[in-house]
Amino acid sequence: MKIGYWQIQIHIEEALQRKGYTPVPLDWHDPEWHRQFARSGCQAFIWYPHALHDQWYKLWDRAYFIEQVLGKRCFPGSFTSYLFQNKQIQKYLAEYYNFPMPATHLLTSRQQARDLFDRTEYPVVVKDIWGYGGH
Repeated sequence: MKIGYWQIQIHIEEALQRKGYTPVPLDWHDPEWHRQFARSGCQAFIWYPHALHDQWYKLWDRAYFIEQVLGKRCFPGSFTSYLFQNKQIQKYLAEYYNFPMPATHLLTSRQQARDLFDRTEYPVVVKDIWGYGGH
């Protein structure tokens, strides 16, 4: 089985070879990435969503294209990657499935923030909705 991977992730190439797969390095930032992926003959693709926001969206688009246009498997998938980045959706899912989590508030205005800070005990963690990895 041929598995495409982001060419900068050499550790993935080595792991795939050890498992008997044929790794195919791909340039996920190439202007012709979509043609490159389609021509690759890969049955699946692997990427790592660790890039900065502007790059992450670009890579997330690639994962979506792989799954929805090429009809191939991608790990992590576009939905999983979306959850990785979006704190708002994480909160909704945690509430829906009744997962334990710290008090979480989604604020959309300065007044909401002021009101919350007036009645909140400290310490408190404040993050933007796309924050991750301690950023």
